[in-house]
This record gives sequence, structure tokens and C-alpha cells, in this order.
Amino acid sequence: MRDGGRIEVTALNEPGTLAQIAQVIADNDGNITNLHIAKNAHDFSVMVIDVEIFDVKHLTRVLAQLRSRSVVSNAVRVNE
Repeated sequence: MRDGGRIEVTALNEPGTLAQIAQVIADNDGNITNLHIAKNAHDFSVMVIDVEIFDVKHLTRVLAQLRSRSVVSNAVRVNE
């Protein structure tokens, strides 16, 4: 059974960044259910992403892999 989680990702505002973020989530068997660009500056964007995940361990793995991408400066869980 999948649960919902919300993450906030701060990343470079350049072509391909969103694709890399979506790919990390997909590669980890996550599913994006909603995406909101909370801030869009010239050099970076802040995205709030609702994801379907299995558990906290699964979410932690997704966040760690997002943080390892060169285009991502920060990725955190958002407590709703």
C-alpha cells in the first residue's frame, strides 16, 4: 500500500532539471501526484512535490538520491 508524502526540492532553474527529479522518483518506484513551483527565480526553483511512497524509509531513500544530483541543492520532507 502506498502513502502520500510531500517534499520540497530546491534546484537549478535550467533545462532538464525537472526531468532529472522526476527520473529519480520514478527509478525508486515513487509516483508524482502533484507538483507546484512555489518559487521560480532566474537561477533556481523551489518545487513542492506530492509523491506516493511506501513508507518513511522509501521517502528517505528518494530524498537522499535527489540530494545527490548536481542540479539539486536541497530536498526535504514537508510536514503538512
